[in-house]
Amino acid sequence: MSPRAPTAAASPARERLRLTLLVLALVYPTFAAWLYFVAFAQHPQMRWLYLAAKGVQALLPLLAWRALGVEAPRFLGRGGTVAGLATGVAMGAAVLAVSVSPLARWSAFAPVAAQVWERLEALGAATPARYLVMAALLSVAHSLFEEVYWRWLALGELSRRLPRGVALALGSLAFASHHWIVIDSFLAGEHRWTATLPLTLAVAAAGAVWGWLYQRRGALLPAWLSHLLADVAVMTVGYRLFWG
Repeated sequence: MSPRAPTAAASPARERLRLTLLVLALVYPTFAAWLYFVAFAQHPQMRWLYLAAKGVQALLPLLAWRALGVEAPRFLGRGGTVAGLATGVAMGAAVLAVSVSPLARWSAFAPVAAQVWERLEALGAATPARYLVMAALLSVAHSLFEEVYWRWLALGELSRRLPRGVALALGSLAFASHHWIVIDSFLAGEHRWTATLPLTLAVAAAGAVWGWLYQRRGALLPAWLSHLLADVAVMTVGYRLFWG
């Protein structure tokens, strides 16, 4: 059973609005990532564009809840905490292991440090203290927002319309699509098929795990804990890259 099975038949007009919101929710993050990581990556006001784009994205779950009557997300459920922690630790360990393996010295990753540093400067986070503040916000608050957005809103609405497995696959690919833009920008637009694609598919796999945790329990906490720990590992790699 879907974690968000409809309790009553909605009007055709409201159903059309919910479907429109779902399509917008699936494609908007990729478009926004293209704006602030590609089209306006070198613009002096990029940080404000980034914040504005995230603000617009934050309105979509609010619109679903308040205007369209979508059932509010549940944070706590029956169990799942251990699974969330275990998968998060496993993902984080994999990220840290790759970062110190010979793979990290592959020539395809040569542009990464310079590209990441440019983004940090554009966001005003190119000092250890500011980076740690940004890392904490991304790891804790932004990961929770992404779970609300991608698992509650996107996956929940997909699950109302499609079989669970199909909804999980589509939701995971949509979640990974904006990461393609981010990863490709860090790799300076090179090695798309040998580096960007595998890394994006790894993100899709992580999204599938978090979606599975959400579908299994119908609550955000297990997936959020897993996502948080994975993001902490990524932020740790970033810190070590410049100040470790």
